[in-house]
Amino acid sequence: MKINLKSISKKSLQIVWNNPILWLFGIFASLFITNRISLALLNINKVISWIENLMTLQILQDSFQFSLNLVNNLTSLPLYNLIIIISFIIIPLYIAILSQVIIISYISQLKTTPKKDLKLGKIFKNSHKSIWKIILVYILSILITFIIFYLFKISFKFALSIPILYYIITFILISLIIGLIIRFIILTIIIEKKKFFPAIQKGWLIFWKNFFQIIKTSLFLFFITFLFGLALLLISSVIAFPFTLIIILFLYIKSDIGFHILTIIWPIIQTIITTLFIAMFSVFQYSIWTNFYHKINPFKNKWK
Repeated sequence: MKINLKSISKKSLQIVWNNPILWLFGIFASLFITNRISLALLNINKVISWIENLMTLQILQDSFQFSLNLVNNLTSLPLYNLIIIISFIIIPLYIAILSQVIIISYISQLKTTPKKDLKLGKIFKNSHKSIWKIILVYILSILITFIIFYLFKISFKFALSIPILYYIITFILISLIIGLIIRFIILTIIIEKKKFFPAIQKGWLIFWKNFFQIIKTSLFLFFITFLFGLALLLISSVIAFPFTLIIILFLYIKSDIGFHILTIIWPIIQTIITTLFIAMFSVFQYSIWTNFYHKINPFKNKWK
């Protein structure tokens, strides 16, 4: 099936603009929308170093030692401090996954239900049913990744003549494929409300049958992400320009109060605007993939 990305993008932009309530959830859900290719390319030196350490399992040894030290430090803390620390880790992750489920569910419901009939409270309540299955999916992806790491280590022992670039490219491709498969498993869990193993089976089949369309969409979003980054940089520069002029003016007239007030207000305004744009872009990407899922896998969506 041929997918019209222009049409999907236009519809996704309309969803983002017409449903500002989703921006709030987009702030938290953005944690799971990062583009792996973008991060790999922007941190290529770190990736090379990471791959080299991986071949000797140094990274796993360091991770194990860090985990061991962390456990020792945590167990020596008072119970209430331990609870607070764990809460600061678990609660944000839980909120991020919950926000992801709510956004996808809400967008999916717009396919069959008028906006005025959508009840966010009901979607919020039903979203909790999918969270633990999604957490299991993420745990599974981590286990698969560690298995791949181990296979990398074994293959490196028997193929020392293979350039390190080969491993880097292979790592990026495998990372992309795992991420995309996980994405469609999660979409299947949320949209079709399937159980864990049926969702894995269907998510994999959807990825396999629509491989080229999915890769095309992923590359399209990579390009859009790149443009979004440039736009965000440009917006930040535009915002900074008038503030910089005003700061210079305050320094010229020797107004310490005005200078200090502006240096506090400026970062706050810039942070709010940046967060808002990231939230909107997060919702846009979730909308792209949700609408894409409905295009390649149409079915009657019934929310219970």
